[in-house]
Amino acid sequence: MSDPESQTQKRFMPVAQRVSLNDSMVSEQSAPQSTGPIIVPQSEKELKDAKADVAHYSKRLRVTSIILGSVGAIMALGSLHYGFTARNLAERIIWGHHHNRTEGAHPHPHHVPDHQMTYSEFAIIDLFKTMCFLSFVSSICMMCMGKKGMMVIWK
Repeated sequence: MSDPESQTQKRFMPVAQRVSLNDSMVSEQSAPQSTGPIIVPQSEKELKDAKADVAHYSKRLRVTSIILGSVGAIMALGSLHYGFTARNLAERIIWGHHHNRTEGAHPHPHHVPDHQMTYSEFAIIDLFKTMCFLSFVSSICMMCMGKKGMMVIWK
């Protein structure tokens, strides 16, 4: 196995086969199958206690997962809302536009700004949209954690 072609074939072999090629004492079946020690209860009482602990903590995990998923969903909806209305928020902050409820309906159904966008208004809109995007990504991660928690306790 000294030529370059056999070296390339050896490089792409699974680890267990490479070990068996390098050391004839080790075979493919002796590769470790688990990542940690397996704890086996020795008595019926220990087994009963272990099952009770699993039932107890699965209820807590279910509640935590539901809370994570619902908070993530609410957070996603809020970040989408504020992301799409960032310009209106920026106009309110900079120009102080307030709707006077005594005047009745607007003459125009859609809001038409009467000024050009300033640099500070653009910067605020950009910051709002960036924060909303980061909030949306973190809310999706939160919902995924809730989903994974529910998958763990699925029977």
